[in-house]
Amino acid sequence: MKKLTWPLFAAALVAGCTGPPTAIAPTAPMGPETGARQETLASTSDLMATPFGWYHRDCVHVVPNGAHIDKQGLVRRLDGSTYRIPSCSHPGRVTGNSPEINRWVEWTHYAPGTAWGKIVASWHVPAAPTASYGVLDDTNQTLFTFPGLENTALTGIVQPVLTYGNQGTYGGNYWTATSWICSYECEHSDTVLDVSVGDSMVGTVTASSCSGGDCNWTILTTDVTTGHTSTLGPIEDVSSYTYAVGGSMEVYAIQSCPHFPVNGVFLKGIKLYDQSNTQQTPSWADTVQSGLSPWCGFSVTSTSSTTSLNDDPGPSVYLSGPTTGTPNQLVTITSHPSLGITPYYYSWAIVNGTGSCGNTSTCSGHLSSTGGSTTTFELTLFDADSVETFAEQQVNVCANVPVISVSAGPQPNSPQKC
Repeated sequence: MKKLTWPLFAAALVAGCTGPPTAIAPTAPMGPETGARQETLASTSDLMATPFGWYHRDCVHVVPNGAHIDKQGLVRRLDGSTYRIPSCSHPGRVTGNSPEINRWVEWTHYAPGTAWGKIVASWHVPAAPTASYGVLDDTNQTLFTFPGLENTALTGIVQPVLTYGNQGTYGGNYWTATSWICSYECEHSDTVLDVSVGDSMVGTVTASSCSGGDCNWTILTTDVTTGHTSTLGPIEDVSSYTYAVGGSMEVYAIQSCPHFPVNGVFLKGIKLYDQSNTQQTPSWADTVQSGLSPWCGFSVTSTSSTTSLNDDPGPSVYLSGPTTGTPNQLVTITSHPSLGITPYYYSWAIVNGTGSCGNTSTCSGHLSSTGGSTTTFELTLFDADSVETFAEQQVNVCANVPVISVSAGPQPNSPQKC
Protein backbone atom coordinates (compact mmCIF):
# COMPACT_ATOMS: atom_id res chain seq x y z
CA MET A 1 0.00 0.00 0.00
CA LYS A 2 1.14 3.52 -0.46
CA LYS A 3 0.93 6.93 1.07
CA LEU A 4 0.36 10.52 0.06
CA THR A 5 3.22 12.40 -1.44
CA TRP A 6 5.19 14.79 0.76
CA PRO A 7 3.91 18.14 -0.58
CA LEU A 8 0.36 17.29 0.42
CA PHE A 9 1.06 17.57 4.13
CA ALA A 10 4.21 19.63 4.28
CA ALA A 11 2.71 22.17 6.65
CA ALA A 12 0.93 19.63 8.80
CA LEU A 13 3.99 17.55 9.63
CA VAL A 14 5.68 19.15 12.59
CA ALA A 15 6.65 17.51 15.88
CA GLY A 16 8.58 14.35 15.14
CA CYS A 17 7.92 14.72 11.40
CA THR A 18 10.86 16.60 10.02
CA GLY A 19 10.99 15.56 6.39
CA PRO A 20 9.72 13.27 3.68
CA PRO A 21 10.73 9.62 3.41
CA THR A 22 13.71 8.84 1.23
CA ALA A 23 12.69 8.16 -2.36
CA ILE A 24 13.57 4.85 -3.98
CA ALA A 25 13.85 3.83 -7.60
CA PRO A 26 10.48 3.04 -9.18
CA THR A 27 11.17 -0.64 -9.81
CA ALA A 28 8.83 -2.11 -7.22
CA PRO A 29 6.14 -0.80 -4.88
CA MET A 30 7.04 0.24 -1.38
CA GLY A 31 6.43 -2.67 0.92
CA PRO A 32 6.53 -2.34 4.70
CA GLU A 33 10.29 -2.99 4.70
CA THR A 34 11.26 -0.80 1.72
CA GLY A 35 11.60 2.96 1.80
CA ALA A 36 10.15 3.20 5.29
CA ARG A 37 11.84 4.93 8.18
CA GLN A 38 13.72 2.64 10.54
CA GLU A 39 12.59 2.71 14.15
CA THR A 40 13.12 0.26 16.98
CA LEU A 41 9.82 -0.67 18.56
CA ALA A 42 9.26 -2.74 21.68
CA SER A 43 5.89 -3.76 20.28
CA THR A 44 3.79 -3.31 17.19
CA SER A 45 0.85 -2.21 19.36
CA ASP A 46 1.55 1.43 18.45
CA LEU A 47 1.41 0.59 14.75
CA MET A 48 -1.47 0.14 12.38
CA ALA A 49 -1.46 -1.82 9.13
CA THR A 50 -2.58 0.25 6.16
CA PRO A 51 -2.70 -0.42 2.44
CA PHE A 52 0.76 1.19 2.38
CA GLY A 53 2.62 -0.54 5.18
CA TRP A 54 3.02 0.11 8.91
CA TYR A 55 2.05 3.55 10.29
CA HIS A 56 1.89 4.95 13.77
CA ARG A 57 -1.72 5.22 14.83
CA ASP A 58 -1.59 9.00 15.16
CA CYS A 59 -0.50 9.22 11.51
CA VAL A 60 -3.63 7.50 10.16
CA HIS A 61 -6.65 9.79 9.77
CA VAL A 62 -10.30 9.30 8.91
CA VAL A 63 -11.74 12.17 6.85
CA PRO A 64 -15.33 12.99 5.88
CA ASN A 65 -16.71 11.43 2.74
CA GLY A 66 -16.12 13.72 -0.25
CA ALA A 67 -14.20 16.40 1.70
CA HIS A 68 -11.56 18.51 -0.07
CA ILE A 69 -8.01 18.34 1.36
CA ASP A 70 -5.41 20.91 0.40
CA LYS A 71 -1.64 20.70 0.50
CA GLN A 72 -1.49 22.18 3.99
CA GLY A 73 -3.76 19.46 5.38
CA LEU A 74 -6.82 21.72 5.61
CA VAL A 75 -9.99 19.64 5.27
CA ARG A 76 -13.09 21.35 3.89
CA ARG A 77 -16.25 19.36 4.51
CA LEU A 78 -19.14 19.32 2.05
CA ASP A 79 -21.04 21.76 4.29
CA GLY A 80 -18.16 24.28 4.00
CA SER A 81 -16.79 23.85 7.52
CA THR A 82 -13.07 23.20 7.90
CA TYR A 83 -10.50 21.66 10.21
CA ARG A 84 -6.81 20.82 9.95
CA ILE A 85 -5.45 17.28 10.01
CA PRO A 86 -3.46 16.95 13.25
CA SER A 87 0.28 16.51 12.92
CA CYS A 88 1.76 13.15 13.77
CA SER A 89 4.20 12.96 16.70
CA HIS A 90 6.14 10.04 15.18
CA PRO A 91 7.64 9.20 11.83
CA GLY A 92 4.63 8.06 9.85
CA ARG A 93 5.68 5.00 7.96
CA VAL A 94 8.00 2.58 9.77
CA THR A 95 9.33 -0.93 9.43
CA GLY A 96 7.84 -3.81 11.38
CA ASN A 97 9.76 -6.76 12.79
CA SER A 98 7.68 -9.94 12.83
CA PRO A 99 7.98 -13.37 11.22
CA GLU A 100 4.56 -13.37 9.58
CA ILE A 101 3.82 -12.10 6.08
CA ASN A 102 3.54 -8.31 6.31
CA ARG A 103 3.73 -6.88 2.81
CA TRP A 104 2.58 -6.89 -0.79
CA VAL A 105 2.31 -10.52 -1.83
CA GLU A 106 1.47 -10.34 -5.53
CA TRP A 107 0.62 -7.57 -7.97
CA THR A 108 0.73 -6.24 -11.54
CA HIS A 109 2.27 -2.90 -12.47
CA TYR A 110 2.99 -0.75 -15.50
CA ALA A 111 5.40 2.19 -15.40
CA PRO A 112 6.65 3.42 -18.80
CA GLY A 113 7.17 6.94 -17.41
CA THR A 114 3.75 8.36 -18.29
CA ALA A 115 1.98 10.62 -15.80
CA TRP A 116 -1.33 8.89 -15.26
CA GLY A 117 -4.65 10.67 -14.99
CA LYS A 118 -7.08 7.86 -14.26
CA ILE A 119 -7.42 4.18 -13.52
CA VAL A 120 -10.66 2.18 -13.35
CA ALA A 121 -11.08 -1.47 -12.35
CA SER A 122 -13.98 -3.80 -11.56
CA TRP A 123 -14.11 -6.93 -9.46
CA HIS A 124 -16.50 -9.10 -7.51
CA VAL A 125 -16.02 -9.44 -3.77
CA PRO A 126 -14.13 -12.75 -3.51
CA ALA A 127 -14.88 -15.71 -1.31
CA ALA A 128 -13.75 -15.14 2.26
CA PRO A 129 -10.72 -16.90 3.74
CA THR A 130 -11.61 -20.15 5.47
CA ALA A 131 -9.61 -19.22 8.60
CA SER A 132 -10.85 -16.54 10.98
CA TYR A 133 -8.78 -13.39 11.50
CA GLY A 134 -7.74 -12.21 14.92
CA VAL A 135 -4.80 -10.51 16.64
CA LEU A 136 -1.28 -11.89 16.29
CA ASP A 137 1.79 -10.34 17.93
CA ASP A 138 -0.22 -7.21 18.86
CA THR A 139 -1.25 -6.84 15.21
CA ASN A 140 -4.67 -7.18 13.64
CA GLN A 141 -4.59 -9.77 10.88
CA THR A 142 -5.62 -7.85 7.76
CA LEU A 143 -5.79 -8.35 4.00
CA PHE A 144 -6.01 -5.51 1.48
CA THR A 145 -6.57 -5.81 -2.26
CA PHE A 146 -6.80 -2.93 -4.72
CA PRO A 147 -5.87 -1.25 -7.99
CA GLY A 148 -4.24 2.17 -7.75
CA LEU A 149 -1.64 4.72 -8.79
CA GLU A 150 1.70 5.37 -7.12
CA ASN A 151 3.91 8.40 -7.52
CA THR A 152 7.25 8.35 -9.32
CA ALA A 153 9.26 8.24 -6.08
CA LEU A 154 7.12 5.33 -4.85
CA THR A 155 6.33 7.27 -1.69
CA GLY A 156 2.62 7.85 -2.26
CA ILE A 157 -0.41 5.94 -3.50
CA VAL A 158 -4.10 6.60 -4.24
CA GLN A 159 -6.32 3.53 -4.14
CA PRO A 160 -9.84 2.11 -3.79
CA VAL A 161 -9.38 -0.70 -1.28
CA LEU A 162 -11.19 -3.91 -0.44
CA THR A 163 -10.31 -5.08 3.10
CA TYR A 164 -10.77 -8.32 5.04
CA GLY A 165 -10.19 -8.24 8.79
CA ASN A 166 -10.00 -5.51 11.41
CA GLN A 167 -7.76 -2.79 9.95
CA GLY A 168 -7.70 -0.88 13.22
CA THR A 169 -10.24 1.82 12.42
CA TYR A 170 -12.81 -0.43 10.74
CA GLY A 171 -13.59 -4.02 9.76
CA GLY A 172 -13.70 -7.55 11.16
CA ASN A 173 -14.13 -11.08 9.86
CA TYR A 174 -15.93 -9.82 6.77
CA TRP A 175 -15.22 -7.74 3.67
CA THR A 176 -15.32 -3.94 3.70
CA ALA A 177 -14.40 -1.31 1.14
CA THR A 178 -13.28 2.30 1.33
CA SER A 179 -11.00 4.85 -0.38
CA TRP A 180 -7.41 5.57 0.73
CA ILE A 181 -4.51 7.90 0.04
CA CYS A 182 -1.17 7.45 1.79
CA SER A 183 2.17 9.19 1.82
CA TYR A 184 3.92 10.46 4.93
CA GLU A 185 0.54 10.08 6.60
CA CYS A 186 -2.54 8.07 5.61
CA GLU A 187 -6.14 9.14 5.13
CA HIS A 188 -9.24 7.14 4.30
CA SER A 189 -12.89 8.08 3.89
CA ASP A 190 -15.16 7.80 6.91
CA THR A 191 -17.65 6.00 4.65
CA VAL A 192 -16.72 2.33 4.98
CA LEU A 193 -18.90 -0.02 2.97
CA ASP A 194 -19.87 -3.40 4.39
CA VAL A 195 -19.85 -5.55 1.24
CA SER A 196 -20.93 -9.13 0.63
CA VAL A 197 -19.25 -11.97 -1.22
CA GLY A 198 -20.22 -11.71 -4.88
CA ASP A 199 -21.04 -7.97 -4.83
CA SER A 200 -19.95 -6.15 -7.98
CA MET A 201 -17.35 -3.46 -7.19
CA VAL A 202 -15.85 -0.60 -9.20
CA GLY A 203 -12.83 1.40 -8.09
CA THR A 204 -11.78 4.68 -9.73
CA VAL A 205 -8.86 7.05 -9.20
CA THR A 206 -9.12 10.31 -11.19
CA ALA A 207 -6.93 13.41 -11.52
CA SER A 208 -8.51 16.74 -12.37
CA SER A 209 -7.50 20.42 -12.64
CA CYS A 210 -3.86 19.47 -13.28
CA SER A 211 -1.64 22.53 -13.48
CA GLY A 212 1.94 23.39 -12.59
CA GLY A 213 2.79 19.84 -11.53
CA ASP A 214 -0.20 19.47 -9.23
CA CYS A 215 -3.60 17.79 -9.58
CA ASN A 216 -6.75 17.23 -7.58
CA TRP A 217 -7.16 13.48 -6.96
CA THR A 218 -10.48 11.78 -6.23
CA ILE A 219 -10.86 8.12 -5.22
CA LEU A 220 -14.21 6.37 -5.54
CA THR A 221 -14.97 2.89 -4.22
CA THR A 222 -18.43 1.77 -5.31
CA ASP A 223 -20.51 -1.30 -4.48
CA VAL A 224 -22.55 -1.46 -7.69
CA THR A 225 -24.79 -4.15 -6.20
CA THR A 226 -26.01 -1.86 -3.40
CA GLY A 227 -25.34 1.50 -5.07
CA HIS A 228 -23.23 2.79 -2.17
CA THR A 229 -19.99 4.73 -2.69
CA SER A 230 -17.05 5.73 -0.51
CA THR A 231 -15.44 8.98 -1.74
CA LEU A 232 -12.08 10.43 -0.78
CA GLY A 233 -11.15 13.85 -2.12
CA PRO A 234 -10.62 15.87 -4.13
CA ILE A 235 -7.11 15.99 -2.65
CA GLU A 236 -4.46 18.44 -3.78
CA ASP A 237 -1.28 16.56 -4.60
CA VAL A 238 1.50 16.33 -7.16
CA SER A 239 0.69 15.12 -10.67
CA SER A 240 3.57 12.67 -11.03
CA TYR A 241 1.73 9.42 -10.42
CA THR A 242 3.55 7.23 -12.93
CA TYR A 243 3.37 3.75 -11.38
CA ALA A 244 0.05 2.06 -12.21
CA VAL A 245 -1.11 -0.98 -10.24
CA GLY A 246 -3.59 -3.20 -12.06
CA GLY A 247 -4.21 -5.16 -8.89
CA SER A 248 -2.41 -6.05 -5.67
CA MET A 249 -2.89 -8.29 -2.66
CA GLU A 250 -1.27 -7.19 0.60
CA VAL A 251 -1.47 -8.86 4.01
CA TYR A 252 -0.41 -8.28 7.63
CA ALA A 253 0.22 -10.81 10.44
CA ILE A 254 -0.70 -13.74 8.20
CA GLN A 255 1.00 -17.05 8.96
CA SER A 256 -1.19 -19.70 7.34
CA CYS A 257 -2.51 -20.30 3.85
CA PRO A 258 -6.20 -20.62 4.86
CA HIS A 259 -6.04 -16.88 5.71
CA PHE A 260 -5.98 -16.11 1.97
CA PRO A 261 -9.16 -15.88 -0.15
CA VAL A 262 -10.24 -19.33 -1.29
CA ASN A 263 -10.22 -18.48 -5.01
CA GLY A 264 -7.86 -15.51 -5.03
CA VAL A 265 -8.87 -12.12 -6.42
CA PHE A 266 -9.77 -11.31 -10.03
CA LEU A 267 -9.94 -7.74 -11.36
CA LYS A 268 -11.38 -7.00 -14.78
CA GLY A 269 -12.34 -4.06 -16.96
CA ILE A 270 -9.09 -2.31 -16.04
CA LYS A 271 -8.73 0.97 -17.93
CA LEU A 272 -5.71 3.26 -17.68
CA TYR A 273 -5.60 6.85 -18.98
CA ASP A 274 -2.90 9.48 -19.23
CA GLN A 275 -3.55 13.09 -18.16
CA SER A 276 -4.80 13.94 -21.65
CA ASN A 277 -7.55 11.36 -21.02
CA THR A 278 -6.11 9.06 -23.70
CA GLN A 279 -6.68 5.42 -22.87
CA GLN A 280 -3.54 3.27 -22.82
CA THR A 281 -3.00 -0.43 -23.47
CA PRO A 282 -0.80 -1.50 -20.57
CA SER A 283 1.47 -4.51 -20.65
CA TRP A 284 1.32 -5.38 -16.96
CA ALA A 285 4.38 -6.84 -15.23
CA ASP A 286 3.19 -9.82 -13.18
CA THR A 287 5.02 -10.00 -9.86
CA VAL A 288 5.05 -12.41 -6.92
CA GLN A 289 7.15 -11.49 -3.90
CA SER A 290 9.92 -14.03 -3.37
CA GLY A 291 10.81 -15.66 -0.07
CA LEU A 292 7.31 -15.68 1.41
CA SER A 293 6.60 -18.04 4.29
CA PRO A 294 4.23 -19.73 4.29
CA TRP A 295 4.25 -20.32 0.56
CA CYS A 296 0.65 -20.53 -0.63
CA GLY A 297 0.93 -21.24 -4.34
CA PHE A 298 0.93 -17.57 -5.32
CA SER A 299 0.79 -16.72 -9.03
CA VAL A 300 -0.24 -13.76 -11.14
CA THR A 301 -1.65 -13.66 -14.66
CA SER A 302 -2.88 -10.65 -16.61
CA THR A 303 -4.11 -9.22 -19.87
CA SER A 304 -4.23 -5.52 -20.68
CA SER A 305 -7.61 -5.30 -18.89
CA THR A 306 -7.46 -8.07 -16.27
CA THR A 307 -5.37 -9.11 -13.27
CA SER A 308 -5.68 -12.49 -11.55
CA LEU A 309 -4.12 -12.69 -8.08
CA ASN A 310 -4.06 -16.40 -7.35
CA ASP A 311 -3.34 -18.25 -4.14
CA ASP A 312 -3.73 -21.76 -2.83
CA PRO A 313 -5.19 -21.97 0.69
CA GLY A 314 -3.81 -25.49 0.79
CA PRO A 315 -5.12 -29.02 1.26
CA SER A 316 -7.17 -30.49 4.07
CA VAL A 317 -6.91 -34.06 5.32
CA TYR A 318 -8.28 -36.37 7.99
CA LEU A 319 -7.22 -39.92 8.92
CA SER A 320 -9.27 -43.05 9.57
CA GLY A 321 -8.41 -46.48 10.96
CA PRO A 322 -8.41 -48.39 14.22
CA THR A 323 -8.01 -46.51 17.49
CA THR A 324 -7.07 -49.53 19.58
CA GLY A 325 -4.94 -52.60 18.97
CA THR A 326 -2.76 -55.23 20.62
CA PRO A 327 1.02 -55.11 21.01
CA ASN A 328 2.90 -55.52 17.72
CA GLN A 329 -0.35 -55.66 15.76
CA LEU A 330 -0.14 -54.55 12.11
CA VAL A 331 -2.67 -51.77 11.47
CA THR A 332 -3.44 -49.59 8.45
CA ILE A 333 -4.29 -45.88 8.58
CA THR A 334 -5.97 -44.25 5.58
CA SER A 335 -5.81 -40.56 4.63
CA HIS A 336 -8.69 -38.60 3.13
CA PRO A 337 -7.32 -35.44 1.45
CA SER A 338 -9.32 -32.68 -0.19
CA LEU A 339 -8.92 -29.12 -1.44
CA GLY A 340 -5.58 -27.73 -2.54
CA ILE A 341 -4.07 -28.57 -5.92
CA THR A 342 -3.57 -32.19 -6.91
CA PRO A 343 -1.50 -34.33 -7.10
CA TYR A 344 -0.73 -34.72 -3.42
CA TYR A 345 2.54 -35.83 -1.81
CA TYR A 346 2.42 -37.92 1.39
CA SER A 347 5.09 -37.99 4.10
CA TRP A 348 4.36 -40.42 6.98
CA ALA A 349 5.98 -41.00 10.36
CA ILE A 350 5.19 -43.67 12.96
CA VAL A 351 5.92 -42.60 16.53
CA ASN A 352 6.40 -45.39 19.13
CA GLY A 353 5.80 -48.08 16.56
CA THR A 354 7.62 -49.75 13.67
CA GLY A 355 7.29 -49.53 9.93
CA SER A 356 8.02 -47.18 7.07
CA CYS A 357 5.50 -45.69 4.68
CA GLY A 358 6.25 -43.98 1.40
CA ASN A 359 4.34 -41.54 -0.79
CA THR A 360 1.02 -43.33 -0.50
CA SER A 361 -2.42 -42.46 0.79
CA THR A 362 -2.32 -45.30 3.35
CA CYS A 363 0.23 -46.28 5.96
CA SER A 364 0.63 -49.72 7.56
CA GLY A 365 2.80 -50.25 10.61
CA HIS A 366 3.20 -52.35 13.75
CA LEU A 367 2.02 -50.98 17.06
CA SER A 368 4.23 -50.70 20.11
CA SER A 369 5.13 -53.90 21.90
CA THR A 370 4.21 -52.36 25.25
CA GLY A 371 0.66 -52.70 26.44
CA GLY A 372 -0.86 -49.50 27.78
CA SER A 373 1.17 -47.29 25.42
CA THR A 374 0.16 -45.25 22.37
CA THR A 375 1.39 -45.43 18.77
CA THR A 376 0.87 -42.31 16.68
CA PHE A 377 0.65 -42.19 12.88
CA GLU A 378 1.61 -38.72 11.58
CA LEU A 379 1.00 -37.43 8.06
CA THR A 380 2.37 -34.26 6.48
CA LEU A 381 0.48 -33.73 3.23
CA PHE A 382 1.71 -31.44 0.45
CA ASP A 383 -0.28 -30.34 -2.57
CA ALA A 384 1.15 -29.56 -6.01
CA ASP A 385 2.00 -25.99 -4.89
CA SER A 386 4.02 -27.37 -1.94
CA VAL A 387 1.40 -26.04 0.49
CA GLU A 388 1.29 -28.41 3.45
CA THR A 389 -1.07 -29.58 6.16
CA PHE A 390 -0.76 -32.05 9.01
CA ALA A 391 -2.88 -34.78 10.60
CA GLU A 392 -2.29 -37.54 13.11
CA GLN A 393 -4.11 -40.56 14.51
CA GLN A 394 -3.34 -42.18 17.84
CA VAL A 395 -3.82 -45.91 18.41
CA ASN A 396 -4.02 -47.10 22.01
CA VAL A 397 -2.07 -50.33 22.56
CA CYS A 398 -3.81 -52.68 24.99
CA ALA A 399 -3.20 -56.23 26.25
CA ASN A 400 -5.66 -58.85 27.48
CA VAL A 401 -5.76 -59.18 31.28
CA PRO A 402 -5.19 -62.77 32.44
CA VAL A 403 -8.25 -64.14 34.26
CA ILE A 404 -7.27 -65.23 37.80
CA SER A 405 -10.72 -65.90 39.17
CA VAL A 406 -14.22 -64.68 38.63
CA SER A 407 -14.21 -62.99 42.02
CA ALA A 408 -10.75 -61.50 41.79
CA GLY A 409 -11.91 -58.46 39.83
CA PRO A 410 -9.62 -56.14 37.85
CA GLN A 411 -5.97 -56.29 38.79
CA PRO A 412 -4.34 -53.00 39.87
CA ASN A 413 -2.03 -51.34 37.33
CA SER A 414 -2.79 -53.99 34.72
CA PRO A 415 -2.70 -53.10 31.00
CA GLN A 416 -5.91 -51.93 29.33
CA LYS A 417 -8.13 -54.82 28.34
CA CYS A 418 -8.97 -55.05 24.62
